[in-house]
Amino acid sequence: MNTEHLPTVHLLIIEDDESGAQALERRLRWLARSRNRSFKIKTHTEVSDLASMKTWAQNVAPEFDVVLLDQQLKWVNGLELIESLHKGNPHLSVLVFTGYNTPEDGVRARKAGAWDYLIKPVETEELVLAIDKALEWQRTRSEHRWLEVLYHFSTRIQSLSDPQKVASAIVDAVAELGFIRPRLWRLEEKEGKQILRGWAQRGSRIEVEAFRNVTFAVDDTTYSKRTLASRDPVIYQGRELGPGQIDHLLQQFGESPPRGLWVDIPLWAGEQCLG
Repeated sequence: MNTEHLPTVHLLIIEDDESGAQALERRLRWLARSRNRSFKIKTHTEVSDLASMKTWAQNVAPEFDVVLLDQQLKWVNGLELIESLHKGNPHLSVLVFTGYNTPEDGVRARKAGAWDYLIKPVETEELVLAIDKALEWQRTRSEHRWLEVLYHFSTRIQSLSDPQKVASAIVDAVAELGFIRPRLWRLEEKEGKQILRGWAQRGSRIEVEAFRNVTFAVDDTTYSKRTLASRDPVIYQGRELGPGQIDHLLQQFGESPPRGLWVDIPLWAGEQCLG
């Protein structure tokens, strides 16, 4: 893999051995510095009951690209967390560590959804190679999926004339590309101000009518104002610029504001921004 201009890789280590997790994190940070790589690493060493762990795994998954998961955690088989991790982030790659070296364990790990299965102790070079292979597969799969979805979307949208159906087709296509909660906002002019109105969404608990009734001025939201000024898509990390305008609505319906990476994309038709 060409390591020039690679983006930051967000790694999560799930390991109940705190000293082992810290040692692994140090090794990865050292190698990242020595090769001009950027790894943002978080470790999780607290293991509770399986139900709580599954809920936690699904909630944190959107923040990460790769998870390094110990197969045998206290009271929990790590393989039982993979499904929840993928529910939270379908594109996530899970690398499983184990102290056992049997073909049956490898088969079970891959059937559970692991990208790779590594035998302890794992050499740092071997681990980084596995991470890079997982990232390369993510990129290739994503490119193929984008081409397929865009082709079907362009074919479908030609037969639509109703703006609401067009909006729904847009968020459907974005959801097919793997984005977890796509929302489309319609840009309107009202009393000389730019207003954003909820238009269409997918994957959210917010009721459709409640979302369509949400309006706010572009000048009142740091994120949309910045995106429209740039005219290009802008990637944000969580609420890095402060609270968002719909955070109160998200909380009302039991959703959390974005904590991982999310992208704000202006839709232009010539010189007119539609949303």
